[in-house]
Amino acid sequence: MNHGRCPRPNSRLKFAWKDISKAFGRVSKIAKCILAGMILSLALWINTYLTNTSVVPPSVSYDVVYNPSLAQYCVGDIYQPSHASNSLSPAVVVVHGGGWEAGSKSDGSTGAIVTKLVESGFVVFNINYRLQSEDGAFPHNLNDVNQAVDFLMENASTYGVNPKNVALLGISAGAHLALLAAYSENRSEKGLRAVVAIAPATDLSKLKSEMILKYFPASDSNRQKLASPLEHANSAISTLLVHGTSDLVVPFEQSELLAAALTRLKKPVELFAMKRGDHNFISSPGREQDEANIEIVRFLRMQDSKTLSQANWQPSELYLQTLKFAH
Repeated sequence: MNHGRCPRPNSRLKFAWKDISKAFGRVSKIAKCILAGMILSLALWINTYLTNTSVVPPSVSYDVVYNPSLAQYCVGDIYQPSHASNSLSPAVVVVHGGGWEAGSKSDGSTGAIVTKLVESGFVVFNINYRLQSEDGAFPHNLNDVNQAVDFLMENASTYGVNPKNVALLGISAGAHLALLAAYSENRSEKGLRAVVAIAPATDLSKLKSEMILKYFPASDSNRQKLASPLEHANSAISTLLVHGTSDLVVPFEQSELLAAALTRLKKPVELFAMKRGDHNFISSPGREQDEANIEIVRFLRMQDSKTLSQANWQPSELYLQTLKFAH
């Protein structure tokens, strides 16, 4: 009789348990092999599908000169979507930022929005313009943007563009120039349908940063006024303002001021506020950039599907909700 000791397990039970364990081990190995085979088959199928599927990249014309007299500076890249259609496409002229003294079409800041627009069926003209060191002080840089728009419209058939459905899009300093170009007299009559301004300076008299005062000194109030999009609001076309509420370079208030003025004038305007977005959120990969790019494409597509009546225009629900969301 054993006291205080566990009885030994039955030897038959022990061997049965070993057999069951081995069986489960073999089943586990078989399951792993089956799963690996399934994954391999799926990978091969995907590879075959992609290999046999015709994926046509967009057509790109690099360094197209839009002002022969300033060919060193006035160039742009024209992206044509690869969609199979004989119809003319809407187009967007994209203007980079950089404080009027830096930046280029190739610096990466416009890459995400250019890609999104082309994938969405837009022809994109991503331009360079003269910088401060290239005799590009205002209004020379503005003249370059206007000439780029004129060039694309005049050569619309060459690049498959609908000359009556062209928009401007700018970032930061490029947004400031895009607004000024869009608000030039008779622009809408020439086919410019809309403008998208991302983090724009709209009232230079209220900006005291070193960059602003360097090129638009407070002592020259007439120059500040002439270069402020807010002062040209009477000639505004359909406008989307995109701005981060935490922008420390160009305060969010700048877009609010223009949106309020356009609303009073019954001009079509929407303000997309990216809560806590900084000055460069549109150029930084992530959720904020994705959301803004989706909103930009939505706005531009809308211009192609409706006629906006300036006389009867009222603030959209998006505009009112965005203002509320921003504060």
